[in-house]
Amino acid sequence: MVEVCRPDNAQSLAECVADCAQARRSIAVRGAGTSRLSIETDSILDLTLHRGVIDYDPEELVISVRSGTPLAEIEALLGERQQMLAFDPVDPMTIGGGAPGGTTIGGVVASGNEGPRRVSAGAARDHLLGFTAISGRGDHFKAGGRVVKNVTGFDLAKLFTGSWGTLGVFDIVTLRVLPLPRFEATLLVRCDCRRGGTLMAAALRHAATVSCAAWHNGRALLRLEGFRPSVEARFDQLVRALGCHMAERADSADSAALWDEVRTVAPIAATNALWRASLPTTEGAAFSEPFLAEGSSVLLDWGGARVWLGVADEGHAAADVVHRRVMALGGHARLVRASPAVRNQAPPAADAVTAKLNARLRDAFDPHRLLNPGLDPWER
Repeated sequence: MVEVCRPDNAQSLAECVADCAQARRSIAVRGAGTSRLSIETDSILDLTLHRGVIDYDPEELVISVRSGTPLAEIEALLGERQQMLAFDPVDPMTIGGGAPGGTTIGGVVASGNEGPRRVSAGAARDHLLGFTAISGRGDHFKAGGRVVKNVTGFDLAKLFTGSWGTLGVFDIVTLRVLPLPRFEATLLVRCDCRRGGTLMAAALRHAATVSCAAWHNGRALLRLEGFRPSVEARFDQLVRALGCHMAERADSADSAALWDEVRTVAPIAATNALWRASLPTTEGAAFSEPFLAEGSSVLLDWGGARVWLGVADEGHAAADVVHRRVMALGGHARLVRASPAVRNQAPPAADAVTAKLNARLRDAFDPHRLLNPGLDPWER
């Protein structure tokens, strides 16, 4: 029978993990369960009661919260002070058109969850200043601190972000926050996928400082944010530089709505199997074109470095095609949603060399492979 532990403080969290470690009971680490991971374990560590803001200093742009705190609560608190988590996290339940499921901040950091602003604001790991956690041995430890220029010890914050809870269980995470943009505008250019890749690359190199770049359904989307006079001037510069004088424009709420659709992958919500591929920026369009020709749905984000791919849920053969094509271009892919049969036969996201390095890291933090056994972390 699967045991469920619901700690509500750091001591009980450490005790839960230590007890399982002593008895060699495997543990599925669960926040709100929005990632819908299928893991068979002896125990479930439910962190939904381990929540709350420890410290929030708006002037210093720093917030510390327990790992089970819902992302929605944190964003509401930051919104009151016109601030945000700049790496643009999204509730995994909304990917594919589902209702928000209250994903936790621990789940966001553990999964390396970031949205369209990554190309300008950085990844989740760049905003994690420090944390406390419980290792697979049941040991409580601390890494990093509360300032950006922290050079104490190893940079475990970057290592643990995206590790999917396979190295340790987050207790408290400390994140950098940034001011919300005062105004935004999006340039929309009608073009095919290859032309979209070229436009996104040119826009991201331009001095106009594009904050997000995406392509879907015959349109490239280029976002500019900041104070209105600055956005207006940079928008005109970008239009002239790209030669897109007949392009469309969306401002403020209309622009934000477009990028919310990109964050939640709403344009390809109806597809059966959903893949997320990470590629060199210049290869996103080349990877996508064969799938578009075959009738699949494609959304390029991060200027082409991230590709959301919706394909027919036709068994492991389709998964092999995705894996083969992405590996040929120097990338890797993770299956986000599919039928159980396809998920069970999908190739691993990591190559053999990366998998070997991952194993050595797990030996150091979780030698008995008790935490989220079977998960394949560090896809980027």
